[in-house]
Amino acid sequence: MSLNIDAGLVASCRQQTVQKPETLALAVIGGSGLDDYPGAEVVAEIFVPTPYADASVVVKQIRLPQASNAIIYFLPRHGSSHSVAPHLINYRANIWALKALQVEQIIAVNAVGGISEELPPGRLALLSDAIDYSHGREGTFFDGGLYPLDHIDSSQLFNKSLNESLADIGGLSSGYCYGCTQGPRIETPAEIKRLQRDGCDVVGMTAMPEAALAAEAEISYAAIAMIVNWASGLSDEIITMDDIYSQLISCTEEARDIIQSYSAKLQGSCAKSQ
Repeated sequence: MSLNIDAGLVASCRQQTVQKPETLALAVIGGSGLDDYPGAEVVAEIFVPTPYADASVVVKQIRLPQASNAIIYFLPRHGSSHSVAPHLINYRANIWALKALQVEQIIAVNAVGGISEELPPGRLALLSDAIDYSHGREGTFFDGGLYPLDHIDSSQLFNKSLNESLADIGGLSSGYCYGCTQGPRIETPAEIKRLQRDGCDVVGMTAMPEAALAAEAEISYAAIAMIVNWASGLSDEIITMDDIYSQLISCTEEARDIIQSYSAKLQGSCAKSQ
């Protein structure tokens, strides 16, 4: 079942945007380290009212540097000042706003802790599955309120085709499982041991219910995991925000390069189809 969004709202949102075919396909949801998009030109700020928040969701339309001037949507999940904690993010409002803007694909960027030995700090990887350990989050549109009850297949919350395209462009490995914890505190060593036993390769605080909501909205969703530290107890070092931010600098640069290359490829495909 798809979300039926008022046509008048869609038209109102689109009137605020630059009308170019490639702008409607792709949105980037930025996480820690990507609250803004350095080097990009802000074409427009779009204020999208949603049924899930009193205030409008602010989505930027940006022109990417060094990517054939590709224009995409950009939404920082923690807010532009990184002030919204993971458990307080209004995931439903964010995804609903992107659906109203007729977004067809989402590339999410997530800072994570590495659990698998294959994923040391400084690496980027693509997610293919998730276990949700969070609690109390509004995790579905189909709660019998605005939309009737429905059940989605969760076997491919992370879109296989989009993952393959990003892997090909960035040389990234995929097939990894994300353990989503509540936050904002970092997990205990015992909790990480539990995630290891459950089969999680990385740990973070934001991929769920975001990925599930995107699936309910029928938006293809992929997540680039930036490994910025070893998970708690897997290293002799104490996890500090200074160490995390130092890894974020190089990881976000690599993630932006991949997004820009994919955006250019997507724009080229749009041009050929016209």
